[in-house]
Amino acid sequence: MTNRDDAVVDDFGDEWARFDQSGRTQEERERIAGSYFAALPWDLVPADAVAIDVGCGSGLIAAELAQHVASIHAIDPEPWERWSSLAASRPNLHFHVGSYRELSTRVAPGSIDVAICNQVYEHVDSAADLLAQLHLVLGADGVCYFAGPNLLWPIEPHVHLPFVHWLPRRAVIGTLQAIGVARIGGLDAWSLDAWRLGRLFTRAGFVARLAFATRARCGR
Repeated sequence: MTNRDDAVVDDFGDEWARFDQSGRTQEERERIAGSYFAALPWDLVPADAVAIDVGCGSGLIAAELAQHVASIHAIDPEPWERWSSLAASRPNLHFHVGSYRELSTRVAPGSIDVAICNQVYEHVDSAADLLAQLHLVLGADGVCYFAGPNLLWPIEPHVHLPFVHWLPRRAVIGTLQAIGVARIGGLDAWSLDAWRLGRLFTRAGFVARLAFATRARCGR
């Protein structure tokens, strides 16, 4: 039995291809990555930290984080073209193809000091299981940067249309496709509101802290 759904994998890959950061300058990529890293309590992170990036996509964020930790594992449902060049330039960066459900087969439970899970939860079959897997591989003092859309935000962030994520999915996709709104076909994400996410964090064993202000100060 497998958790892999080829349709979901293909859609996820297509979506992240549209958000490819290869056109950005190194300075821009470092600024974006820096806004993620600034949200982490680095005073709690050991000098020989082991990190993991779950749903790493092209691997650019993992490659930036590799400069700040002893080693990092990056996992995604499909391999990306840049992985080989990024791994060659960062010997401590290790890419893996697999599901979030396979985290504990890639790294030992309790072995991770820093985890990144950026814009992933809305694409998986169970946000609760994703959080449980992250908590399983994190050490007792491990920290996690976790980001994703809030259902209550009126603009759906993947198709950039208002309110469509609040309406019956099949009906809204069919109606908008019928009138020529092609990008509605990319509406394949299922976000949660902040309160429900907060309850899932608590059930998984996390102590959550909002990082809006920190990221805003970094300009992203």
